[in-house]
Amino acid sequence: MRVLTLASAPEGAAAVAAAEAHHGRLARELAGRAKMQLTAMNTDLRAAEQMHAALVAFCDRSLLPHAAAQEAAIYPTAHSMPEARLLIDSLIAEHRCLTALVDALRAAPTPAGAAADARALQVLFEEHTAKENGLVLPLLAMAPGVSLASLIADQHDRLAQDRPADAACLCLLAPSVLPTGLDGGAVEGETMAAQGRQYGSALLGQPAPPGGHHGGRDQGLVRLRVIVPTWPAARRPAAAR
Repeated sequence: MRVLTLASAPEGAAAVAAAEAHHGRLARELAGRAKMQLTAMNTDLRAAEQMHAALVAFCDRSLLPHAAAQEAAIYPTAHSMPEARLLIDSLIAEHRCLTALVDALRAAPTPAGAAADARALQVLFEEHTAKENGLVLPLLAMAPGVSLASLIADQHDRLAQDRPADAACLCLLAPSVLPTGLDGGAVEGETMAAQGRQYGSALLGQPAPPGGHHGGRDQGLVRLRVIVPTWPAARRPAAAR
């Protein structure tokens, strides 16, 4: 299914697509690692220990820095908008919950405990990014005088400064450890080059690589998303006041 995003400028729509794709890559890698943790727990305890350490490293390398960069680069602008203030406060609180879950995962004494914490982390992250994709990004893309592409570029710069040059890699795993449904015996970690291409597409106003499904019955369909920045005060529904 193709998604058509309406924004105040073409680069805003491209920035939304780039950010959504970035969220999608993080979510898929987290889900894959959580599944590997569960599979290894039932098949190979030594492999489960390795999966546990790799999952914690992924969170420290990618998930938590992503959240911190968002709070520094994107959230302040959204928080300055009265209609988004409570939403951003709740998302910051969810970042604290994500950090707490990573700490719980880090301290998990057994493979079963690590698998449970990993699943909880996966569910919360997916719900969290759904709010960002569906509410925060569209609001910023349509806000007059706001360049979402510039905000995302700032976020990327902060990530690049905080992340060691050798932090991103292709993590090869023994085929016996991989759960059914993961391709190629490897989980692709985010690389700085991939991030640069993604955010460069946003800044240049070019379409970002597709992040969703494009096949089957969805092929050829278009979902139109109309982004409305604010409700005029005189027409605002009572529930939104």
